[in-house]
Amino acid sequence: MKLRRKSLIIIVISVTVLILLEYALSPYIDAYRINKHLDISGVKMLMAPSQVEEILGKGSPIGGFGAEFYGYDNSAVVIAYPWEGLLEGKVGYIDVSGPKYSICGVRPGDSSDKAKKILKGYGFIQDKKHKDTFRRGSARIYILWESVRVDIEDWSIKGHVY
Repeated sequence: MKLRRKSLIIIVISVTVLILLEYALSPYIDAYRINKHLDISGVKMLMAPSQVEEILGKGSPIGGFGAEFYGYDNSAVVIAYPWEGLLEGKVGYIDVSGPKYSICGVRPGDSSDKAKKILKGYGFIQDKKHKDTFRRGSARIYILWESVRVDIEDWSIKGHVY
């Protein structure tokens, strides 16, 4: 009886730890999934600014809240490096407006229907309220009028107001 109880306690603790680890690491896991499908000259989520500069050159600072925003390639690519949280100082947001770039196969100017079809294949679900937003875990992709944006929602700073 005692052995069975100890085993049950160990199993419950192990499952709880695994669930907490997945939640804590979800921004990194989701960034890894997104990175496999980014076509931005080799730029990936979670890169350091110095790595991005090696690929796209020196960026032009753009104003913003909660992060340092930089425009690259004549502002065809805008990248944000959050000031705090798990993604601090790393690529946490990418917005592309140049037709030579794509995020998960979606290019600026693609219709919402085309984007939905493509992103569904990658496991993204369309938001019911905001039809231009697609989500998979903490990864979000926005299909805007002239651009496509991807970001990773950082649970450690959720609710912060800037």
